[in-house]
Amino acid sequence: MTTPTKPFGTQEDLKHLRLQMRKKRAELNTRARRRKDTSITKLILKGSAFLSSKHIAAHISDRGEVSVQETINKALLSNKKVFLPVLDPIDKTRMHFIEYRVGTQLKKNRFGMLEPDFRSGRKINARFLGLVLCPLVAFDAQCHRVGMGGGFYDRHLAFKNKQPLPGTPKLIGLAYELQKVEGIAPQPWDVPMHSVITERNIYLPRKNC
Repeated sequence: MTTPTKPFGTQEDLKHLRLQMRKKRAELNTRARRRKDTSITKLILKGSAFLSSKHIAAHISDRGEVSVQETINKALLSNKKVFLPVLDPIDKTRMHFIEYRVGTQLKKNRFGMLEPDFRSGRKINARFLGLVLCPLVAFDAQCHRVGMGGGFYDRHLAFKNKQPLPGTPKLIGLAYELQKVEGIAPQPWDVPMHSVITERNIYLPRKNC
């Protein structure tokens, strides 16, 4: 009888997992990465969440994350509004979504990641987004997500746990198949994904598992 794998849950587990997954992502060569990114982009673009959403939150990919640049380009060409995460310059625990347009100037934040200037564009309350494309470090088949560790997405989208009203945004995690793990123990503050898209699959959480 096979002993079930213990889900990742402790801070030490997650710290090790983040290091391991960043290393695995970094080992992808450019050709393989582009091929996987193209496959993921195709799945995003034909999905109902993308097609029906007028306001989409994306991000500028960093440190080996799945590239969403082509998705951003297609959204803008389809007259959709695109919003990018921006860290609050005063409250270091908060982020905002600010509109991104062709020609919007980007600068590095305190983590070295590109974002629009905090004062450069229109902010949107996340409740009014149709789709949020979420970066992640690791995930499991139930769409539990491990992020970078800052907790910005979980705090900003915490209303999803309290008041999951119809029309609030669909949350889709983006990852490579190599980032999938056997199990992740969710924390009370974690905001669940509606799905996770990889180059091979669209994962949907199964109820009562």
